[in-house]
Formats: sequence, C-alpha cells, structure tokens
Amino acid sequence: MNINKVAEQIALLRKTKGLTQNELGDRVGVSFQAVSKWENDLSMPDTENMIRLADILDTDIEYLSFGRRNMGRRPPVVLETVNTIEIEK
Repeated sequence: MNINKVAEQIALLRKTKGLTQNELGDRVGVSFQAVSKWENDLSMPDTENMIRLADILDTDIEYLSFGRRNMGRRPPVVLETVNTIEIEK
C-alpha cells in the first residue's frame, strides 16, 4: 500500500462527500485527529478502519490504497443469511 495514495484518496473522497474530518471520524469511530493523521501521511488506518472508510466513502479498498477502480461496483457485504422457503403452487 502506498501511504501517500491512501492519504490523498481519503482526503479527496471525504471532501467529495462533503464531510468534515470530524464527521468522517464520527462515522468511522475515531477522532478527527486520527483522520487528520491519515490525510497528512502521519499514520495509516488499520484494516478494520480501511473497510469502514471504503463503505462510508462508497468505494473499495483498492481505490483507497492505489487510486484504481475495480471493474464494476464492489460486491455487497452480506450481513445476514436469508432462509429460502418453498411456496406451494
């Protein structure tokens, strides 16, 4: 992962979404200072926070890390298993 690219992408996507560092931090569950450090190349988000950032910023980890988009939209995250039932005809 290129830390400079991550910092650039977080800042760009945050601003595109119209979020402040404080608002993004609240959504991720970190302080605005942590967001500021990420955006200024002083630290990197951990894996869990990268996943949260990708979700909040409506992107994927590859774009956050390298500035490249995957072909097509990222697959949805499955939060629950849905049981299927057979309907009598």
